[in-house]
Amino acid sequence: MPTANLFEVEVKTLLGSKDAAEGFVAKLRRADAKFKETARSNQLNHYFDSDADPDKVTDAVSGFLSDGDLAAFKQILDQTQSYALRTRDADGRILLVIKAAKGDGDDQHALERLEGEYETTAPDIDTLDEAIRSAGYGFLSKWSRERVEYAYKGYTVCIDRNAGYGYVAEIEKLVPDSDQATQARKAIVAELEKLGMEELSQERVGRMFEYYNEHWPEYYRTEKTFTIE
Repeated sequence: MPTANLFEVEVKTLLGSKDAAEGFVAKLRRADAKFKETARSNQLNHYFDSDADPDKVTDAVSGFLSDGDLAAFKQILDQTQSYALRTRDADGRILLVIKAAKGDGDDQHALERLEGEYETTAPDIDTLDEAIRSAGYGFLSKWSRERVEYAYKGYTVCIDRNAGYGYVAEIEKLVPDSDQATQARKAIVAELEKLGMEELSQERVGRMFEYYNEHWPEYYRTEKTFTIE
């Protein structure tokens, strides 16, 4: 991702099984002749609470970020009171991720979010985690997933096999401002409906996320799943 912060627009659909995931990919392929796989990764994603001093975390991670990325990271912290802070190991690439909801939305799951994703020089995810924890942030939960990314009609489609959740699809678009984010979300929902898929509601996402956070040690880095209606 470039240094400039962008708005991430994301709509999820719950697939559950491998067969359902393969069926969804088949639908995408039939609907777009240019549909193609663009990336694969195995990821560890560590989520932190946000009840700490943002100035301290800026200082704590400064040694792992370029000057431009550090400025972009600080810009998000300075303009929001509600943000989600994460670290990610994507096949050895150690990333710092921050997401801030547009308006008063849920910073973890808002459909339109200001997003920063910055590759760091940290040697491993534990080192970056410890820097963040030194600034007063605690772990919220730890997640593991296998991700396959596709290009589809100008969107990024991610098919994830998540610990706990099973297979989930995300249709995403990055846009430069919040006005475009609202329009992009409407277009994604319309596209999902054309594919005959149901959007995963924010209420259900919240229930699933709450359950996982309470039980994550049972699921992290395993293939175990649960169902929350």
